[in-house]
Amino acid sequence: MSALGVEPALVPPDSLGVGIFAVDRQLRVVRWNRWMERHSGRSPAHALGQELGALFPTLGEAGLRYIGDCLENARTHLLSAALHGSLIPLDGGHGGPMLQDARILPLTAKDGSQLAIVVLEDVTGALHFEKQLRRSELRYRTMIESLQEAVLQIDEHGVVTYVNQPLTRLLGCPEGAATGRSVHDLMDEHSAERVRCPPDGPERPGQQFRAWLQRDGRRSLCVLVRTTPLVDRTGTHRGAIASLVDIEARLAAEQAAIQLAAAEARAEAERARASELAAACEALSRSQQQLEEAQEQLVQSARLAAIGELAASLAHEINNPLSAVILATTFLQDDVARRPDAPAREEHVELARRCAARCKGVVDRLLGFVNRGPGEHVDFDLRDAVRDGLALVEHQLRSASLRSTMRLDEPLPVRGDRGELSQVVVNLLVNAAQASDAGGHVSVVGLRSDSEVLLAVRDDGCGIPSELLERVFEPCFSTKPAGTGTGLGLSLSRRIARDHGGSLQAESELGQGTSMTLTLPCSAPELGQDVAPPPPVAPMQPEKFREGATVLVVDDEQELVLPAVVEGLRRAGLTALSAGDGEEALAVLGRVDVQILLVDLYMPSMCGLELIARAQDVSPTTVPILMSGSLDEQNIMRARHQGVSLFLPKPSNSAEAVDVVQRALQIWRTSAGS
Repeated sequence: MSALGVEPALVPPDSLGVGIFAVDRQLRVVRWNRWMERHSGRSPAHALGQELGALFPTLGEAGLRYIGDCLENARTHLLSAALHGSLIPLDGGHGGPMLQDARILPLTAKDGSQLAIVVLEDVTGALHFEKQLRRSELRYRTMIESLQEAVLQIDEHGVVTYVNQPLTRLLGCPEGAATGRSVHDLMDEHSAERVRCPPDGPERPGQQFRAWLQRDGRRSLCVLVRTTPLVDRTGTHRGAIASLVDIEARLAAEQAAIQLAAAEARAEAERARASELAAACEALSRSQQQLEEAQEQLVQSARLAAIGELAASLAHEINNPLSAVILATTFLQDDVARRPDAPAREEHVELARRCAARCKGVVDRLLGFVNRGPGEHVDFDLRDAVRDGLALVEHQLRSASLRSTMRLDEPLPVRGDRGELSQVVVNLLVNAAQASDAGGHVSVVGLRSDSEVLLAVRDDGCGIPSELLERVFEPCFSTKPAGTGTGLGLSLSRRIARDHGGSLQAESELGQGTSMTLTLPCSAPELGQDVAPPPPVAPMQPEKFREGATVLVVDDEQELVLPAVVEGLRRAGLTALSAGDGEEALAVLGRVDVQILLVDLYMPSMCGLELIARAQDVSPTTVPILMSGSLDEQNIMRARHQGVSLFLPKPSNSAEAVDVVQRALQIWRTSAGS
């Protein structure tokens, strides 16, 4: 034991590299090691037995009281130089004061006395290093906070130890709220595991991937993550640092680019489909045109077939009146030869006129039936079409010993193509006649309601089986024996009826006959009113042409038609000139003032329409009249496009010719007066 009664074993040896001294309850120094001697400049002989306050006045009452407290309460205390400064002023040996951490340990000696062992550790270097470290950390944090990228640091357990301000803003949480939380709370599970667990391998490279940040447990923002693992000197994983970049705008741009590419692809596909559709429409249009042409050919074939069936009847109807004309004219010639001074037999002349008129009517009906051009839709009485149809098939009915009755008590006003509807009537009558046996009966009944006109054609033939009743309207289907029909008549008739807004229906019973009912819209404005025919125009009297109007008649029939027309016009008081072809007519127009040009449609060298066009250059004020034996709708439309408004059918009587000339002169006077 030392002189002060302190066990040497109770005092740490000098080799520890720390300053050690001991004081008793009176705060007198009882132990002083060499470290204290070296750094305080006081030897043990000088220090031992001295009061601590005398050795180190800088301790002051507070320091001495603090050490006395430790002795009194037997408690260990640590005074950190970083917090409280140095307990005792010592030389650091580097030209500056030493900073120490002081630890005060209360001890009890064997004699029961209380001692306080004060251990001083030089922390000058450590505090300096800590200060440098803090400065470095401050620079690091300042640099990290100034970055635009969000930064996250976690430890080896995936606990967040640091987030910078950009990441705090991305997370939408208060500052510091993310620190201490698991990285799994901040992003989706898969991405959090990739941040927390580094890839295998000695170099432990970083990773780059996309992740979804989470707010309130839901995905809210897509970021690009780059990770750098943190390892110590032994290679042990200690966590990771991750930078996060908001790529929402980039994703939006990528999505927009994808949508734009998709839109362009759709547009290209739409253009391709539009091109295909246009090609299909064009092909459909061509097919429609071909179908219409084929249908028109079918219509014409049906007409030609009907004409073939009506040929015998037409020959009979024309030859009979022509025979009467020949006989009547022979009678007149005989009378003149026997008695030159005998008066002409008026009854013979009248007979010839009536027979010629009958021939004209037959030919007119035939031309109307075979007309191929698109007809104009007009208001007319369907009874007229029925009467014309019966006239055409009358001989066929008589030759088959068939009776026919017609009950058309009231007008049947319709609007449509008269030629097409007449064809329907003829087809129905011909079918009824062919379906009837000798001695049979064909009836025609017409009825009208508020909105419809019905025409029923019925026969008492063998009838049609029910399973074939609808098939009779199919093209090329026929119930007639081979060689007696084309199978087109009823099909085309139904199409014509539908084109006019109507229908064609069949009813039949085996052994009782068949009834075909044509239904069309009624066109009369009021019930009970007939469709008024155009008012007749009174023929012009000769005295009305005494002003000397000149008419040029052009026709290649110079022996028959031309002299008769010229003579009729001269008898009406007109100056009538003649020309046998177009060139001769142009020559006459060049030297004579002609008011009216009456020209035939069909001529060998120059047709009538061409002559009218050339005549306008030679004599612009001359009014043209077109005449022909086949003035169908197509020719009339062509002429109207050329400015022709007056027409004269052939054959015609002198009154009809004078009437057309009268209207032409009215046009000429109006034009000359203006």
